[in-house]
Amino acid sequence: MNVLPTEEELMVKNAAREFLDGECPPSLARAVEQDERGYSVELWEKMAALGWFGISLPEAYGGGGLPVTYLGLIIEECGRANAPVPMHSTSTAALAVAKFGSPQQQESFLPRVARGELIMTWAVQEQDPRLRADAMQCRGEVDGDSLVINGIKHFVDNFSAAELMVVAVRTAPASDTNAGITLAIVPMTRQAFRNTATTLAKGLSKQT
Repeated sequence: MNVLPTEEELMVKNAAREFLDGECPPSLARAVEQDERGYSVELWEKMAALGWFGISLPEAYGGGGLPVTYLGLIIEECGRANAPVPMHSTSTAALAVAKFGSPQQQESFLPRVARGELIMTWAVQEQDPRLRADAMQCRGEVDGDSLVINGIKHFVDNFSAAELMVVAVRTAPASDTNAGITLAIVPMTRQAFRNTATTLAKGLSKQT
């Protein structure tokens, strides 16, 4: 199996590097540390104009329909440039909606992601750091037309900037045929969540 990038993938990777070299100097990340929004709106809008956020989303929802390897190469370059934008969290959550969401959810959210109008994040990890279904204890209980979620999630990237969060919750005991885990799309209202910043290193923090 050939694991080397194709010519088309290298073109995307090199174009992303050239763009970020010109638009994302180290001073930008330092400036964003003092910005309560937590990301560079100007850089975000420029990246949206390039179609990066929808590159691997379905074409039916305004995306490019390309394999996720293209998205991965762009995110790799964002990491290299220390780009202060919530691309990884938004892309991860959007791909989950694209794969598991209902047609109504896909129609509501994915075009907005592709246009750069919607920032998303995801919440999976809990006190048990293993990313396994049996490690998840955050519970979701159906109450009429609502899903009531109670629990704690750790290391939620871009918590303050996101409008929607994909949360993995336990809605049933595990069985031989079902892990009992549901992905819920939750609006990021301040009445629903309490977040605590965790300092990882100087200038870096995640949300709990």
